[in-house]
Amino acid sequence: MNRDTEKIKTKAIILCGGEGKRLMPLTSVVPKPLLTIGGDCVLKNIIRLLVGHGIKDIAITLGYKGEMIKEALGNRFLEAEITYYEENEPLGSAGGVKKASNFITGEDFIVICGDAWCDFDLSSAYSYFKETSCDALILTDRKPTSPLEYGLVVSTGEKRGRVTSFVEKPSWSGVCSSRVNTGMYIFKKEIIDLIPQGKSDFGFDLFTKMPESNLSVHCYDIDGYWQDIGTLCDYYDCNMQKTQGENSIGSECQIAQSTVIEKSIVHDGVMIGGGCSIKGAIIGRGSILGEQIKVEEGAVIGPYCVVGDRAVIGKGVALGEGQVVKSGEIVYNPLYKKELFTEMGIKLSKDDENAMYCLGIVLGSIYKGSTVGVMYGEGTDTARWARILMRGISCHELTLLDLGKGFSSLGAYASYREGTELTAFVKSEGDGIFIGFYDRWGVYPGANFESLVRHGSANISTENIPKHHPVMCRGGIREKYIQSLVDTVEYSLSGISFTFYTEGLFGNTLKECIKLMGGREVSSAGDFIISAKGDSSDIDIIYDGVYFDFDHIRGVCILAYSKMGIKEISLPYRSSEGLKELCADLGIRLSLYAQTAYDKRENARRSNIPVTPALYDGAFALGIFINYALCHRLGGKELMERLPMFITRSKRIFVTSEKKQAAVYSGEHYDKEGFLMKEDLGSVRIIAENGNNMELMAEAGTIEDASELIRRAEEFVNNFKKQ
Repeated sequence: MNRDTEKIKTKAIILCGGEGKRLMPLTSVVPKPLLTIGGDCVLKNIIRLLVGHGIKDIAITLGYKGEMIKEALGNRFLEAEITYYEENEPLGSAGGVKKASNFITGEDFIVICGDAWCDFDLSSAYSYFKETSCDALILTDRKPTSPLEYGLVVSTGEKRGRVTSFVEKPSWSGVCSSRVNTGMYIFKKEIIDLIPQGKSDFGFDLFTKMPESNLSVHCYDIDGYWQDIGTLCDYYDCNMQKTQGENSIGSECQIAQSTVIEKSIVHDGVMIGGGCSIKGAIIGRGSILGEQIKVEEGAVIGPYCVVGDRAVIGKGVALGEGQVVKSGEIVYNPLYKKELFTEMGIKLSKDDENAMYCLGIVLGSIYKGSTVGVMYGEGTDTARWARILMRGISCHELTLLDLGKGFSSLGAYASYREGTELTAFVKSEGDGIFIGFYDRWGVYPGANFESLVRHGSANISTENIPKHHPVMCRGGIREKYIQSLVDTVEYSLSGISFTFYTEGLFGNTLKECIKLMGGREVSSAGDFIISAKGDSSDIDIIYDGVYFDFDHIRGVCILAYSKMGIKEISLPYRSSEGLKELCADLGIRLSLYAQTAYDKRENARRSNIPVTPALYDGAFALGIFINYALCHRLGGKELMERLPMFITRSKRIFVTSEKKQAAVYSGEHYDKEGFLMKEDLGSVRIIAENGNNMELMAEAGTIEDASELIRRAEEFVNNFKKQ
């Protein structure tokens, strides 16, 4: 920015240790900080900003291709003296600063991540830091259209103030603000003592510890420009903003006059023949393109690639370093700019097998070296779709398990029983194919998983894919599941009758378990009437004339777990407040987790989930419920009297993206996963989902009050206006 600035007398650390995986293939030959924006180097621009504000003593942390950064800058650049600190392994943002701790000699210091293009008034931010005497200042910016890729900050003020909440790269259910962490900070020197040795991050690790140490964190919306270049899309957008939509052409390029290039980035040393059309693309250093080639929007041709005459590089295709495309070949990415994620999974059209195959390639790249399982549901096509998915996954070196036919809760069971890092469950759903996912604890992997899939599918090529690796068939999962269910019931079911309103493999599994334990199936009026027409949590019981929905079944299971001596259980934040109240009454410590996890601390909370499977799997809940009722000789009325009085109702509503964003950006009533509003009638949780959906979950003492809360919540979302 062109302005007279107050000189800052402090030191700065620029973090350049990251590998820049999301910027591959561009970063295969150059570290992220040395990429250029409109022909100018990102790292040099950061140093120019610091020097312009009087900061001339700078440390740079180095990791991936650090020698190239040293060579580009030397020990002095512009008027700045530069000290380097090398990371033998990636240490994260806070870990990198800890590595350079002996560099800090004054009362405070500045930290800037080396992967952003910025031009703003740093001096005014520093003045605010001094005025407030806060211990840490997070420099923030507004990103209302893409909040999922950043740490989000909520504060007491509109543009600056004390930080009240910090959420690191959430899913939509965790979005509470459009104010994002830029990765630029001002700290008091004492902060260094809070950073542990080894790997740690400011967002995930440090900021959450500071309130516990009575240290204050403030934020400050920058006055100027900032753009992260962490992904290929961000890098492209930043270049176009810098050039105002004009091409950015590197040095020593040879481009035929008959070739048309629009809104594209062409790196140094590229050769392009005649008659080509290149629109909205990135061409990497030293690549050679023949004649009459078409390169479409979002395509990235990596460094030193060779593309033959008349080839077509479709939208969102990424060619890796040195890749060769033959003459006349057509390469495309069927996942480009698709809104993949719906509620807790991905839905694809039944007429696009290539999309399923490419999704498999993306999943394989994310879980390379790990164990991945694939299971499929009932239906004529699901096995074929699962095989297509596995074929894509098997392009990468990992252990791939074919888990065969099952149902979703069996897929969750397989995850923690077989030790898979990811299990995909493929089923037919309406006019499409739905793929659900489970992590090692048998629950949805969450926000980081979604982010990795989105970035992986934004630029993908099916060219030069490695050979397919073997798939291991892993049978016997259902038998293990059944045995585990049988083991939950200690009481003989001989002479006890059951009426089932079930269907499909899940329902048949329940029946099989009951029969193995001696139960007798009758067509109507059984001692237990069980409805399970869906899967997993879609289960209801009528016992002794009293109706129990899944929430109240889980309540009985919590009573049973308490009798077993279990002192801690895990439940989602979105669980009934009545269940949380019951745990408190029983002296059980609750470990709450987000179903769409966005925080590293979630892993510790989730590790306890498989210990109490009845709290998320309807089949295990049925087993525990029956065992508790029979062992303690309790009727339906007696069971219900032991539970808090609550009724739950839920509704999913369609909203415009503008309405959804307005509600969640307000930060009002934010409660870890969604927004919890407490009223005179009860409480209602409003949860934003992928796409244009929001789920409303109400809880009250009566059905009428719960329904009224749903109505009020829907009205709140549709008519929300920030005051």
